[in-house]
Amino acid sequence: MRLSIIKIKDQKGDVNMFSLINLFYNEFKPWLFVAILMVLFSCSPSKEDNASTEGGKNSIGNSVIIVRPEVQGGNEKTTFPGQLKPWFEAPMYAQVSGYVKHWHKDYGAYVKKGEVLAEILAPTVDADFSQAQAEWEAQRAKYDLADITEKRYTALRESNVVSEQSISVAKASQNAEKYIWNATKQQVKKQEVYLAFKKIRAPFDGVITERNINVGQYVNKEGNLSEGIGPQNLFTVADIHKLRLFVSVPNFYVSLLKPGLKVQVSLAQYPNRTFEASFGNYSRGYDAHTQTVLVQFILENKDLSIWPGSYATVRWSIENTNHSLRIPTSALVFDEGGTRVATLTDSNRIHFKDIEVGKVTDSFVDIKSGLSESDRVIKNPRASYLEEDIILDQIVDSFKDKGVLNGKIKLEDSSSSKDSI
Repeated sequence: MRLSIIKIKDQKGDVNMFSLINLFYNEFKPWLFVAILMVLFSCSPSKEDNASTEGGKNSIGNSVIIVRPEVQGGNEKTTFPGQLKPWFEAPMYAQVSGYVKHWHKDYGAYVKKGEVLAEILAPTVDADFSQAQAEWEAQRAKYDLADITEKRYTALRESNVVSEQSISVAKASQNAEKYIWNATKQQVKKQEVYLAFKKIRAPFDGVITERNINVGQYVNKEGNLSEGIGPQNLFTVADIHKLRLFVSVPNFYVSLLKPGLKVQVSLAQYPNRTFEASFGNYSRGYDAHTQTVLVQFILENKDLSIWPGSYATVRWSIENTNHSLRIPTSALVFDEGGTRVATLTDSNRIHFKDIEVGKVTDSFVDIKSGLSESDRVIKNPRASYLEEDIILDQIVDSFKDKGVLNGKIKLEDSSSSKDSI
């Protein structure tokens, strides 16, 4: 290598730098050679770049997890939330206006049909009853007079002392007074009914689940008006010897509901007990918002240990006769092509398949058609995947050899995937 003589002129005169440059070249000659090789290597095309241009398709350099569709069959356990309600439930209201004189039954009290729950002080009802009785007695006296007059006129007919017209008028007066007397009698019976309403009675055997009155409070037909929060019923009586269990069931399971179906019921307040309920009936109509059917199950509660209003977990075993394939819900792809899944071919290229979806849950989806057991389905497909994109990096097969080795995910050799492209 030819080196030039570099001269630097300063105040002391000319200085020859040839010796200094020759020393620098000999010292760093190996490192200059290495730098030149690195520059040449970085400019050469890589194997991945050559593969990325094959077929005009882009390559994906990210690892993916693939799953295999599982065949579903046999019995399947299904869980739904439910709510328990009384067999009968009656909110009690006053039929007369007045003030609470006394209440006899409190929260949780067991009552018999006809048992007095509370008494109402209603002076106006007492006054109306007294007035009705007086009117009935007065009308009875009028009827007695009309009856005597008609009998006398009829007795004088043969002697022609009174005219036929007078006799007819006497008979008509007798009948009119009789009907008015009966009307006043019915008015007395009506007031007697109101008197009976002064006592609030249980409509059937049950338990008191609500009491919204206290002594001295004003009540009427609308309920208790003294609380300042709007009218309230006085009591609520519930028959809980049997309970109604209401469950909203998705349309997929409706065809499986039939008489004789038994379900297992769990309650938070009894973690170590399981109850059994039988199928009752259903609403025969779908909720427009949730696409569920309201189903009623019957739960026996002879020991009265279960309280109404409880939330329940309902489980039952359903025989799956469809033998459909099941994949994770995260594998679904929704785009302009419809509902599809992304699969990997034998050459590790992406291929989208159209599917028909069956039952869908938060974690899995049943596939009616479009997949086979041997398909390699991408568990979490990226939105950037395109048809025939090539996977170049590691592939996690969660079903190959059960996908687990000593507690770790087993990976395929990525080099074999690259060589097959």
